[in-house]
Amino acid sequence: MTNLTNAPTIVQKYVLVFDFCSSTSILEDLIRSENQQYWQELLMEVKNFLTKEEERGKFTIYKFIGDGWILLFDANFPPRDLFLFMRSLCERYNELFNAMVRPNLASHIHTLGITFGLDRGSLSRFDMDGQVEYIGRFINVAARLQGAIKSEDDNPGGKVLMPKHLYASVKQDISQEFETRRVVVRLSNVAGAEKYRGVLLTVTDVSNARPEPELRWEDPPNVLDKTTMLVRTPALVDSTFVIEFHIDDDYGHDRNWFGVRLRGRGAASDIFDGCLVYLRSNGNLDVRTINQQRIVEAEIPQAIRKSDFVKMRISLIDDNISVWINEDLVIPPTSVPVIRSGNVYLHAWGCKVTITSAHLFEEMI
Repeated sequence: MTNLTNAPTIVQKYVLVFDFCSSTSILEDLIRSENQQYWQELLMEVKNFLTKEEERGKFTIYKFIGDGWILLFDANFPPRDLFLFMRSLCERYNELFNAMVRPNLASHIHTLGITFGLDRGSLSRFDMDGQVEYIGRFINVAARLQGAIKSEDDNPGGKVLMPKHLYASVKQDISQEFETRRVVVRLSNVAGAEKYRGVLLTVTDVSNARPEPELRWEDPPNVLDKTTMLVRTPALVDSTFVIEFHIDDDYGHDRNWFGVRLRGRGAASDIFDGCLVYLRSNGNLDVRTINQQRIVEAEIPQAIRKSDFVKMRISLIDDNISVWINEDLVIPPTSVPVIRSGNVYLHAWGCKVTITSAHLFEEMI
């Protein structure tokens, strides 16, 4: 029989709910290779981190929810310290994940990191069967906010969603240290929250979110004339290629092109085996992949076409490709189906090209 040992009391708390992105996919991957112990060990290390922070009086660890925790902070806890705690938790999790879990994954998992839901308000505190329990709307709202992030952001890791009014009350304490944007979400099973106004805040340090890319190659030929060149480096997965060039002669065909193929395999003549980005002399910019599948098509402005030289930057990271022409983003992040290591090729297809500089960087994820 359940016993309530004392009368409930009302307390004011910040409610922070957090969840590990893609935890189900991660665990299923590890189970297939019988490496699930690494996920269990990661959870224990995160719990140790939380326990040490709890002992410093920062918060109360209320409940483990399978792929995350519910933490309770006093309502007068300094807002900036609260967001910095989330940042340090993300950093610790990333360290653990990269050391313990990532090396044992067999499949590519795109969405990683931690998502947070935050609210503040009154909770009812009581003892039940010797355990301290809390109930209240704000726990439910914080949990629903955390779950709504993935519908509003393609890269949800390291972000916290909170009510608009809560952000307004803490904004002056956090200055402009964190990136924010307003969102409107639907919170299921929350009365009056069909169009809930919130603020999505990035707690991770954006400047340190990704290590600096490592230069792998910078030895281009002066001229390519109707030929293909293999860039001789180890096969790469995530890379950025920057090249400055001019199409000198298209030999009377304005659909002839110069292009860069990333994640390439097979023979040099297999121009679509990988991810090919190519610019025709008529200004059309295409991205194609295996079996000539067109990923995206764009057209560069006339003013750029008339430039003496074109500077093209291509970033292929995870399953997204982005392309800049003369520092203008022409193709925003677009999903590609080829996720593998591969070689880099330069293709002068039916044209003569002068190259002034080229740099290949490996992106360190």
